[in-house]
Amino acid sequence: MQVLINHCLVISIFFWNLNNNILAVDNNLILKLFSFSPLRILWSGHEAVILFFVMSGFVLAIPVYNQKKTKYREFFVKRMFRIYGPYLVTISIGILLNNLFSNHGSYPALSDWFTNLWDKKITTLEVLNFLILKGDWLNVVTSLWTLPVEIKISLIFPFAVLIQKRLNLGLALLWIFLNIVAYMIGKRLGFQANWADFSMFYYLTFFLSGSLLYKKHIEILSIINKFNRRWLVLMFMLAIFMYTYDYWILTLPANILKFATIIPGDYTACLASLLFVILSISEKAPQWLLNKHLKYLGQISFSLYLIHPIIIGVVCFTLGRILPIYFIIPICMILSLLMAMPFNRWVEVPLQKLGRKLIAKRDSALIRKEVPVVLDK
Repeated sequence: MQVLINHCLVISIFFWNLNNNILAVDNNLILKLFSFSPLRILWSGHEAVILFFVMSGFVLAIPVYNQKKTKYREFFVKRMFRIYGPYLVTISIGILLNNLFSNHGSYPALSDWFTNLWDKKITTLEVLNFLILKGDWLNVVTSLWTLPVEIKISLIFPFAVLIQKRLNLGLALLWIFLNIVAYMIGKRLGFQANWADFSMFYYLTFFLSGSLLYKKHIEILSIINKFNRRWLVLMFMLAIFMYTYDYWILTLPANILKFATIIPGDYTACLASLLFVILSISEKAPQWLLNKHLKYLGQISFSLYLIHPIIIGVVCFTLGRILPIYFIIPICMILSLLMAMPFNRWVEVPLQKLGRKLIAKRDSALIRKEVPVVLDK
């Protein structure tokens, strides 16, 4: 929802400028609070991606820690049908719409960020690159840039978790720290310019943090569950402040801001994400988190993440010169939520079932092959 709200807002020139420049709201206290205070959590799109990677690390660690033997083939098949399948469907829709709307001309009321969507026709080479998870996703479906990160890291991640499983807490933390240091050194040496996947080291930190949280979540929960509600609220507020660190520090005096910017906001957002996850599974987590409508929103959230840039593009290119922007933004939000439902039902869920069916079919074939041998013995 943070990503959806962010993308729907920044299609307007005003919010796009607001997203990038504190000076745009110097004389408006409400907008300043909305953009450069902890209230920014309502539309913190970038930080939501970090939370997404932390949660992925947490969830992907579960089978590795709970199974005696990691079934990598099963994991690989399910993961590809879980992520790569919906990715292919979404990228196909994006390519089709790119051909319909490319060379669309200017839209004075809409931001440069939006008009870069479908601004030039996709070539055959770009289509082939999309199949191997390379390319300019902004020109097709902008949210897809995270999926190559998710797929590439998740396919090697079980092996990383197996190593982490054997490390004590100190060594596991040291590994995460060394990963950060290695990335920073490599970036300074220019590795990023010559190695397309070098950024995986950067995102791996968030996955490793999530999996380490899973490793230690029982011990951490045993402590947190003893806290009273006041301490839990304070922890939640601290998480919000860390999550929105990159924004509210911009209101600090220049001499303090100079030192505050030394701390990378993505890593404070990572720590905040760890807090959000552990608080949400504690015994004293609020009961409204179990609300059936919120749970359904969680169920369709991946479909919503995939489909919303397509809805934004179609709505804006068809209505952008007809309706004012304050009508277009809510239309994009509502239609994105509505279209995520059939996408989940007819694309995401069937692909997951197909992946599970293939695994079950293979297991059944192996059992039939082994039974005669067992009977002979």
